[in-house]
Amino acid sequence: MPVDGEPTFERRVVEDTPQNLVDDDDLQAALARSRRTNAKKRPKVNAEDLVAKRESFDVALCSELT
Repeated sequence: MPVDGEPTFERRVVEDTPQNLVDDDDLQAALARSRRTNAKKRPKVNAEDLVAKRESFDVALCSELT
């Protein structure tokens, strides 16, 4: 299979003007996936922290009722 020596595309010229500000769809999709996975992650809770949280809730509830 013969290969031509010259490329079949032209290099894109990038100027320093605001017209070149284009949203990169792949980048935006990757950022959205990253945010989604970070939002789905639940913080790891130790049993001790859970008990302490429950006790503080019980104390606050009892003080509210009396």
